[in-house]
Amino acid sequence: MTYIEKYRQGGSGIVSESAYGTEYTLKQLMEYSLKYSDNTAYYMLVDKFGAKGFNQMTADWGHARIKISVEKRFPSLTASFMRAAMKKMYLKRGDGECWENAWNALVNSERSYARDIIGGTGDIAVKYGSIEKQYHETILVDGDAPYILVLLSGAVDYDPDEDFVKKVIADAKEIADTYNGSN
Repeated sequence: MTYIEKYRQGGSGIVSESAYGTEYTLKQLMEYSLKYSDNTAYYMLVDKFGAKGFNQMTADWGHARIKISVEKRFPSLTASFMRAAMKKMYLKRGDGECWENAWNALVNSERSYARDIIGGTGDIAVKYGSIEKQYHETILVDGDAPYILVLLSGAVDYDPDEDFVKKVIADAKEIADTYNGSN
């Protein structure tokens, strides 16, 4: 797909920082939307594939109220949906190249508060971003007792309360470590 002005979105991302006319593969756009929470890459994918497939997927996952449309391409998120989506990605990560690429993008995502606190390289997957003054970070920590942490917090101009986010993640890590017998 070719990046043109109509796709430009605010927030983080690689695509919006590139020159109009830059060509991207669908694989790159998927990777950027997951790894960098690139809103422009996501917008381009929705334009290419439409809302019907996304809405069917969320309904199949038991979250029919999570929908996108041509007018509103970013859905309202719930903790339940984010948990279900991360779990689905984790369980499907070995089911072909597309799932593997998506999972690798989450495992290699950047700018996450969780990575600084929880640590790990291949044993943590993160999807983060901001939508309509709401910061979200969904974290799957793999290991003997995998767990998923979903954090939804307020944000001002896409910037979350960094101290709050870090404290919640640190508290969740402490609880998980205690539960798993690490402490």
